[in-house]
Amino acid sequence: MSLEHCRLSRYPASNEVIDQMLETITRHSTNSQSSHLSLIGHLTHHRLQNSFQPVPQHRHVITFSNSSNTSDISTSIGFAYVDTKEESDTATNTWFAPNTPPAFIRSSIHQLVKYCNALPDSPSNNVLFNYISHDYIPYIKDICTVSYEVLPHIGFIYRNTSANALDSLSHPIRARFTIQNESYVIDTIRHSDISTILTNNKYEGYPTREYVESCINCPIVGPLSRVIRVLPSIDAPVPKELGELQPVSWCFVHIGFSIGLMWTMPEYRQRGLGVVCVASVTKALFEYMEKESKNSGKVVAPHCWTQQENAGSIATFRKCGYGIVDGVAVDWIVGTLKEEFK
Repeated sequence: MSLEHCRLSRYPASNEVIDQMLETITRHSTNSQSSHLSLIGHLTHHRLQNSFQPVPQHRHVITFSNSSNTSDISTSIGFAYVDTKEESDTATNTWFAPNTPPAFIRSSIHQLVKYCNALPDSPSNNVLFNYISHDYIPYIKDICTVSYEVLPHIGFIYRNTSANALDSLSHPIRARFTIQNESYVIDTIRHSDISTILTNNKYEGYPTREYVESCINCPIVGPLSRVIRVLPSIDAPVPKELGELQPVSWCFVHIGFSIGLMWTMPEYRQRGLGVVCVASVTKALFEYMEKESKNSGKVVAPHCWTQQENAGSIATFRKCGYGIVDGVAVDWIVGTLKEEFK
């Protein structure tokens, strides 16, 4: 399919537009929560954010259509959500309807990169394909020079219908608990933890300080992340200022409601702290969504992405009630348009 058959249109990231996107994705998918968790999560997150702040100019909704009626979002067979401030490169999340021709997807990605490069506030010529479906990666590599790629991750989604199943595994904030003759306390992640988090992480250069700060500062997901701090002795009381205690295990809720950046310091592993942390985050997120569903009706199930070879992470999430999403794999790719496609 040639470029002229793929029509790109830009819309503001308003709640009206986001609602139309969510309705279109749901109509095309038998299980939209499983197939397009990332985009649905980002759209829902920013929809909630729009309720207490003006629609940011650095967020864009892009539609791809083979119809001349580009004013009707419901006729689109592809979407991209673009944000020039969320990451150090222009970040995108994409979706295409099932059975969309490969040539159309390739053409859409080509136009998307050119659109991002033309934005006046684009931080670079690099484009981050965030949570990109593994099915679309060949098209990206065909037209882009890839400078960064994470190995494919499989999806896990929380399968229980309530948070009660997590009661025996989780703890509320400021709760004190003991494992193997050491005492710990649950807290939210603080700015004083950022340096520790950045120097104890699986990927070099990720996350950036700016991204961690954006998660902590976000009034929606910031209060949902958790950190476990170790107390100085088994019988030590919980201090008034928790930030003075050493963080030994943590778990984030990302922008877009996926759970990740889970880490336990090596000397504190094999104690079940990761399970406590993930369970506590999952319970907080589930209860937040339960409350929010009564207000807006928009819900995103707790979910995560993990490498298929990461047996420890997979076991942790399974213990917390998560199950694998069959046939769904995503990657993170940073690419720059090849000269012949500019």
